[in-house]
Amino acid sequence: MEHFKVACPGKGKVFIDGVFKAENFTGIELRSFVCTSGLHDISMVCDKGNACQKAHQRLMIRNTSQDSPQLIQFECSTLTV
Repeated sequence: MEHFKVACPGKGKVFIDGVFKAENFTGIELRSFVCTSGLHDISMVCDKGNACQKAHQRLMIRNTSQDSPQLIQFECSTLTV
Protein backbone atom coordinates (compact mmCIF):
# COMPACT_ATOMS: atom_id res chain seq x y z
CA MET A 1 0.00 0.00 0.00
CA GLU A 2 1.07 3.56 -0.73
CA HIS A 3 0.64 6.62 1.47
CA PHE A 4 0.07 10.26 0.54
CA LYS A 5 -1.12 13.55 2.00
CA VAL A 6 -2.99 16.37 0.28
CA ALA A 7 -1.80 19.86 1.20
CA CYS A 8 -3.82 23.00 0.54
CA PRO A 9 -4.15 26.37 2.29
CA GLY A 10 -7.64 25.33 3.39
CA LYS A 11 -9.80 22.33 4.22
CA GLY A 12 -11.39 20.35 1.46
CA LYS A 13 -12.79 17.04 0.34
CA VAL A 14 -10.34 14.61 -1.27
CA PHE A 15 -11.35 12.20 -4.04
CA ILE A 16 -9.25 9.27 -5.23
CA ASP A 17 -10.15 8.03 -8.70
CA GLY A 18 -13.51 9.82 -8.45
CA VAL A 19 -14.46 8.36 -5.06
CA PHE A 20 -14.77 10.65 -2.01
CA LYS A 21 -12.43 9.54 0.78
CA ALA A 22 -12.30 12.24 3.49
CA GLU A 23 -11.25 15.80 4.25
CA ASN A 24 -7.55 16.59 3.86
CA PHE A 25 -7.21 17.62 7.53
CA THR A 26 -7.90 15.82 10.80
CA GLY A 27 -8.02 18.74 13.21
CA ILE A 28 -4.81 20.64 12.43
CA GLU A 29 -2.87 17.66 10.99
CA LEU A 30 -2.84 16.61 7.34
CA ARG A 31 -4.66 13.31 6.93
CA SER A 32 -2.69 10.40 5.53
CA PHE A 33 -4.45 8.56 2.70
CA VAL A 34 -3.75 5.01 1.51
CA CYS A 35 -4.00 3.64 -2.02
CA THR A 36 -2.51 0.96 -4.22
CA SER A 37 0.70 1.66 -6.12
CA GLY A 38 0.13 3.15 -9.56
CA LEU A 39 -1.44 5.99 -11.51
CA HIS A 40 -4.28 7.76 -9.70
CA ASP A 41 -6.60 10.73 -10.22
CA ILE A 42 -6.55 12.91 -7.10
CA SER A 43 -9.14 15.70 -6.85
CA MET A 44 -9.95 18.26 -4.20
CA VAL A 45 -13.03 20.40 -3.56
CA CYS A 46 -12.52 23.32 -1.17
CA ASP A 47 -14.99 23.63 1.72
CA LYS A 48 -14.87 27.45 1.61
CA GLY A 49 -16.01 27.66 -2.00
CA ASN A 50 -12.60 28.58 -3.42
CA ALA A 51 -11.55 27.00 -6.67
CA CYS A 52 -8.24 25.16 -6.95
CA GLN A 53 -5.87 26.17 -9.75
CA LYS A 54 -5.69 22.47 -10.65
CA ALA A 55 -8.57 20.74 -8.90
CA HIS A 56 -7.67 17.42 -10.57
CA GLN A 57 -4.21 15.86 -10.75
CA ARG A 58 -3.26 12.57 -12.37
CA LEU A 59 -0.06 11.24 -10.90
CA MET A 60 1.97 8.17 -10.07
CA ILE A 61 2.02 7.19 -6.41
CA ARG A 62 4.67 4.62 -5.51
CA ASN A 63 7.66 3.94 -3.27
CA THR A 64 6.07 5.59 -0.23
CA SER A 65 5.64 4.54 3.37
CA GLN A 66 3.56 5.60 6.34
CA ASP A 67 6.61 7.48 7.65
CA SER A 68 7.39 9.02 4.25
CA PRO A 69 4.13 9.74 2.38
CA GLN A 70 4.01 11.50 -0.98
CA LEU A 71 2.85 15.12 -0.65
CA ILE A 72 0.33 16.32 -3.24
CA GLN A 73 0.02 20.11 -3.33
CA PHE A 74 -3.12 22.02 -4.31
CA GLU A 75 -3.20 25.83 -4.62
CA CYS A 76 -6.22 28.10 -4.44
CA SER A 77 -7.20 30.13 -7.45
CA THR A 78 -8.15 33.79 -7.11
CA LEU A 79 -11.59 32.87 -8.48
CA THR A 80 -14.45 31.53 -6.40
CA VAL A 81 -17.11 29.08 -7.52
